[in-house]
Amino acid sequence: MSVDPLQRAPAILALLRQQLRTAGASPRNARQVTGKPAQPSARKKTEQELEKKLVARIKSIQPDDPQRQKKAFTAYVEAAVLAELGSGLVNEAGFHDLIDTICAQMLAEPALAKDIATVADQLLATTS
Repeated sequence: MSVDPLQRAPAILALLRQQLRTAGASPRNARQVTGKPAQPSARKKTEQELEKKLVARIKSIQPDDPQRQKKAFTAYVEAAVLAELGSGLVNEAGFHDLIDTICAQMLAEPALAKDIATVADQLLATTS
């Protein structure tokens, strides 16, 4: 029986949400950064824009880049955080350091290594 590798994405996102809570980030904090909570149609548009940016970032990763999987996963985590907490967060001081910390912790987790590699490979395959 074949398992869709992206089925593990929700588990990775759950861990990501846990990491964000630990770091003190929350949707409430994001509203302070981005203003009013997004309306459903505005949220969908923002998610579509984030998806386009994610695809463009992953496509820009060179095929021979030894950090290819890590860069794809980092782009995915960044997009997931922005989708969850608001795209205005990208301009906040320390945002990229937060993403780097989250990714380093998740990549260092042996139980997630295979799933992360599979998701990164799937992202790379679907955008090439």
